[in-house]
Amino acid sequence: MRLRSIPVLAAAVVGISACATTPAATPTVTAPATAPLIYPSGAGLQKKTNLRVVYGVGEKKLRQGMGEGLFFAKRLIDAWQREGVADSERVFVVTVYNESAEWLLNDAAWKRAHPDTPDSTNHSAALVAELIQRGVHVEVCGMTMKQKGWVEADLLPGIVVVGGAYARIVDLQHQGFAYIPFF
Repeated sequence: MRLRSIPVLAAAVVGISACATTPAATPTVTAPATAPLIYPSGAGLQKKTNLRVVYGVGEKKLRQGMGEGLFFAKRLIDAWQREGVADSERVFVVTVYNESAEWLLNDAAWKRAHPDTPDSTNHSAALVAELIQRGVHVEVCGMTMKQKGWVEADLLPGIVVVGGAYARIVDLQHQGFAYIPFF
C-alpha cells in the first residue's frame, strides 16, 4: 500500500509544479473605443433638457434650522442652475409626508402643533416659498394630513394636497420621473 501511494503522490507533485510553472494566457479586456462615459471626471451634466424628478421627503431632520429634505431640494435646484439647466427644462416635484409634513404648515398651525415650543415659527416657511417661487411643485400627503388633523387652511400658500404620497410617487415614476428618496 505504501508503494502505491508514493507514485501517486509524486505524480500529483509533478502535476502541481508543472501547472505552477506553465505560464497561463492572461486575457486582455479593453473597453470599446466608442463606449460612452456616463459622467466623465470634470464634466458637467450631459442631459440638460426634459428633466423630470420626484423627491420624496418623509423623515424629519433639520439642517440649518429648517427641513433637511427641503434644504437638499434647494441644493439640487441650485446645482441645475449652475449647470445651465433652464427652469423650463425641468419639472421638479417634492412630495412631503409623515413627520416632515409639518414643515409645510403656516405659523398658526405650527403653533398648534408645537404648543410647548417658545419659538413657534415654522423656520422652513421661507425655504418652501423660495422653492415654489423657483417652480418646484411642493405637495403634501393627504393621508398624513388626515392623521394629524390638519386641513388645507393649515398649509403654507402654494402647497398641493395629494391623496397619498406613495401612490403619487409611483404614479410619477410611471410617467417617467426619476425618484430620489430622502431618508
